[in-house]
Amino acid sequence: MTIALGILARDGLVLAADTQETYGEAWKGEHGKIGALSWHNAEASCRSSVAISGAGDGDYIDALSESIRDRCGAQKGAFRNADLKALVTDEVRTFHEKFVVPWNNRPNAPELQLLIAASLGHGGRSLLKTNMSVTVDAQPFAAVGLGAALANSLMARWVRMPFCDIYQTAVIAGMIVYQVKESIPAVGKNTDIFVINATDAFSYLSRETSRQIDVLAERYLRDLEPHHMRGLLGAVKQIGVTPATMTEDFAAMVAQIKTDIG
Repeated sequence: MTIALGILARDGLVLAADTQETYGEAWKGEHGKIGALSWHNAEASCRSSVAISGAGDGDYIDALSESIRDRCGAQKGAFRNADLKALVTDEVRTFHEKFVVPWNNRPNAPELQLLIAASLGHGGRSLLKTNMSVTVDAQPFAAVGLGAALANSLMARWVRMPFCDIYQTAVIAGMIVYQVKESIPAVGKNTDIFVINATDAFSYLSRETSRQIDVLAERYLRDLEPHHMRGLLGAVKQIGVTPATMTEDFAAMVAQIKTDIG
């Protein structure tokens, strides 16, 4: 199963997902769940990037994601948020009619959701979510997969206007995925974090960096949040982890990401 989430930042977009794949009840594997494409649109004189993650049947997700990325990369001239939504809507409906609907009345019918983050040049940014054959705008944040309800509740607490920059948002996204991984058994392994910056270029955080974000999140869950929930700030100070020290650790993690991806 999967947790994948996307967050709109002040200067870009962040997409994050766990890497655990479950094959029936037999065994668990690891597989990256974010695919991306960046292309230069000469006619529109801009660079564009799109990243896609998903939840559900892996082969279906991969096939549909590839079709969407291929069509995006073939675009010429102006390509705006409304154009992207129309393209995704058409591709998703066509895919479902051909490959999903014929199986609807059979056991274990395929299911899939996609989360699409795109920066389309000239300041156009879009976050879309699909559920079966439906496509919706999902800004400023969205999640798909088994842990989506928990992730959405956490993002509602963490994501506030004015939005954070992409580096801060990357840490927040990683910490939220960690909390979902700790709460839901079928979600786990590593976390992949993908960032689209203000120039519409994209970067992946290293696995080592994402693991360090996991450590930060684990400390927050273990040492700070339980006391915050009970309002026991005195107890927080006694164990040596305070809002101030957590802020310092968060800032250090942000600085490392800036160094990693520029």
